[in-house]
Amino acid sequence: LGFGYILVEAATIYRCRALLQDEVQTLLTALPMLLAWATIGSLNAKRFASWTPLPLVGLLVLGFGTHVLLLDILPFRSPELWVRYVVLALALLPGGLLLGLLMPLGLQRHQEPGDALLFDCVGTLLGAALMLPLCFYLGITGTLYTGLSLLVLAAFALPKATMGAP
Repeated sequence: LGFGYILVEAATIYRCRALLQDEVQTLLTALPMLLAWATIGSLNAKRFASWTPLPLVGLLVLGFGTHVLLLDILPFRSPELWVRYVVLALALLPGGLLLGLLMPLGLQRHQEPGDALLFDCVGTLLGAALMLPLCFYLGITGTLYTGLSLLVLAAFALPKATMGAP
């Protein structure tokens, strides 16, 4: 999960820079917005815990598809900074919610949540280390799609835990 999450996060923030037209401002604005939406997604993950994988994958494809489409329309020009902030917050909404939703669902499907967190941390560090080479090789959009694919696979590849899961 961590590997995919960091790739999606980085590619998303990179694609947002055209809207705010400043790399530092984009990082300082888009990252907290994305994390805020992810927090709300995590808090609502229990609502989706009983769903079977097929409807969940459908939700993820629809939600992340919307995320990508909204990122594609971001480079519009508005002289008002507050308008660009509102557009950015709305564009990050579907992807952020789903990013937050995946972590609790992935942990629920693992027999040993402590091990899952360790693998998630290692994946995040590995993703951070490989992010730049992947962006050069696959491009930003390819890196975004790779991260999204890894997230879905990681969250649903493991069978549901029978006991001891959160």
